[in-house]
Amino acid sequence: MNSWLEFLRTSRSSRVVGGALLFVLGYAPLIDFPFFFSQNKSVSSFGGLQYSNLLNGVLGFEKNKLSIGDGRHKSCQLLSELNIRNIANSLRSENCFKKIAIEKGPYSGGIFVSGKIKSNFYVDARKAGIPAGVVDSVVSKLSSKINFKQALKSGDQFEIAFNGSRELLYAKISTKRSKVSVYKYGKEGYFLENGQKLTNLQGSNIFGLPLRGGMVVSSKYGYRRHPVTGKYSRHTGIDLKANYGTPVYAIFDGVVTRASNYSGYGKCIDIAHKANYSSRYAHLSKFVVSNGARVKKGQLIGYSGSTGISTGPHLHLELAKNSRTVNPLSVKMIPESSSSVSNKRRFNALVRYANNLESNN
Repeated sequence: MNSWLEFLRTSRSSRVVGGALLFVLGYAPLIDFPFFFSQNKSVSSFGGLQYSNLLNGVLGFEKNKLSIGDGRHKSCQLLSELNIRNIANSLRSENCFKKIAIEKGPYSGGIFVSGKIKSNFYVDARKAGIPAGVVDSVVSKLSSKINFKQALKSGDQFEIAFNGSRELLYAKISTKRSKVSVYKYGKEGYFLENGQKLTNLQGSNIFGLPLRGGMVVSSKYGYRRHPVTGKYSRHTGIDLKANYGTPVYAIFDGVVTRASNYSGYGKCIDIAHKANYSSRYAHLSKFVVSNGARVKKGQLIGYSGSTGISTGPHLHLELAKNSRTVNPLSVKMIPESSSSVSNKRRFNALVRYANNLESNN
């Protein structure tokens, strides 16, 4: 009898020990063990949940080789194979990210993060552990190239690298239609992939110029004698010297509300901007955009001409605030930066390096 009781006690002990081991296997990814994480140079996360060498040792993960191809880590797959269904299903419902330490190259010592957008860029980037200041820097530097509020959809991807000082090093936003990247190149600043330098003016509230190479005003804003009718009347914009076919650019982000022939303006483009501003470009020879199109500051919208009531090729530019015209020269207008990187060969090497951070570290 005593031997039988001893056997039962031993079986119960075995069940307790076995249950404890299954608990550790199932819930280790959900618990933050500071002791184990403190020695791990590379920290990866999925849906904001961290794991370390503890889980690597138990389940046989290979360091820094986790897949995000279908939005799930190998950890999700392995947990499913272990029949811990509740945990696996929970992980599948979360957004999966990859976060690794950069151990070599120009950005060594920094952190690389990649992931997919589930709700919106800012929220998902913060969930991936990217500092708020870095996320803000990405938005400010690329907002002139991509609409972060409306262009990004669920499933679009991002890659971001930053250093210990929380300074942006590299960022790429990939949608189904396009990709846009920015790179920090030494002390020269930030550049797009084509080598064009980004300035503090891009993405700012400062208007751009409608013509490249400056503006020469041939007729000012205000009352004047009309060159065609000869009558003394109010000129609601300014006339800028431009040869036939000169490219015309949007002075700010907005939506095209007119791209058609309009009375004496001839071929005319109207654009509605934020803060109740609107701009008009008249006497054009050709349209490049259509009614309803969204445009960015500095985007080509048409070409100058002499359509409508005009004595020769030029650009008539109007600016309105709350539907009332104002002198376009009363607002600050700065041209988009045209400066390029100093050493294109070295910069191209940096671009190749940054674009392969995920596979090289």
